[in-house]
Amino acid sequence: RQYRIMLDIADVLERGAHLDAKAMGLHPFVLKKTTPMVERAGFEHIRAKYADLLQIDRKIKTGSGDPALLVDVFVAGVSS
Repeated sequence: RQYRIMLDIADVLERGAHLDAKAMGLHPFVLKKTTPMVERAGFEHIRAKYADLLQIDRKIKTGSGDPALLVDVFVAGVSS
């Protein structure tokens, strides 16, 4: 969920539009706390990580990967 929120905020910032918590369906506190993270990470980084999460989700749902291992590998990649 956090990456989805970050991707939404990054998209709005990338387009140069005004961030509006109500229009985005977010609590103002969430927008306030997440926006600096998005600005530091950048749109392309967030988009790539979100794509990684979608790939992990597909592998878990199709039974082609160990869920714990997939998540561990993702987390190790994020922190490096």
